[in-house]
Amino acid sequence: MDASEMRELLHGYLSEMDWAGDTTKNDILEHLAGRDEALRTMVNEYVAFGSYQGPDAVLDLIPAQAWEDVQGDEWRGAKSQYVEDVDSNYQEGPLGQNQGNAG
Repeated sequence: MDASEMRELLHGYLSEMDWAGDTTKNDILEHLAGRDEALRTMVNEYVAFGSYQGPDAVLDLIPAQAWEDVQGDEWRGAKSQYVEDVDSNYQEGPLGQNQGNAG
């Protein structure tokens, strides 16, 4: 299950709740109990105590890396952080070859 499917699953669970009054974090945690412990843990970790007016108010608080974490993936940041990680033919060109001779 990918991050978007996990988000949709949580949205589905939250949509089952009655949002007519102020819904608290504890209400959400009680609703998720016995359904999906990974999502329940994520909500407990990222959603502050307080009241919320709807599923989107809760989902907006959960950062992107949390969706990766809930799937068992470790957040590693951007896929390419270093220049040498970017596919390029620079080293084969005249400027790239001259860098090896500098110094």
